[in-house]
Amino acid sequence: MHGDLKVVLSKNIFCIDNQFAGTDEERAADMQWALDDNTIKAIICARGGYGTVRIIDKLDFSTFVKHPKWIVGYSDITVFASTH
Repeated sequence: MHGDLKVVLSKNIFCIDNQFAGTDEERAADMQWALDDNTIKAIICARGGYGTVRIIDKLDFSTFVKHPKWIVGYSDITVFASTH
């Protein structure tokens, strides 16, 4: 059916590094994967974005700019919206 959603979990979703959901490298790798995968239509962040400022400079938004998608979250997740 056209309107069905399929949830796909990132590779490092259950990682832990102190108060973060994985190391900066793990979180950046997951976000880059989600930004680049054209089958993903929305990225839903399960937690607040306190660590986004730590990974924003590690991300390449070139594919995302060509094929935008929803990024949903709260707190500092909004740093993604203000970047590109």
